[in-house]
Amino acid sequence: YSMFLGVPLSVWGAFYYILLILFATAMPSVVAALSVVAVLASISLFYLSSTVIGALCPLCMAQYAVNLLLCVFAQVGGV
Repeated sequence: YSMFLGVPLSVWGAFYYILLILFATAMPSVVAALSVVAVLASISLFYLSSTVIGALCPLCMAQYAVNLLLCVFAQVGGV
């Protein structure tokens, strides 16, 4: 569960946050859309962690919270 399309999840995450930084001021609608995708990914990873793996990683939980907050702020125009 640590890979997606043959690429580690950490690489996908780094790519996501780089995109957020690049698009933050120029294209807020892209940030809003990306943040929704990140929250959906966080929900699925939380489900896998809690049910399939049976353990919750504190760092992962913090990341899920960050993704949720970024999504909320992006949707209301605060990012």
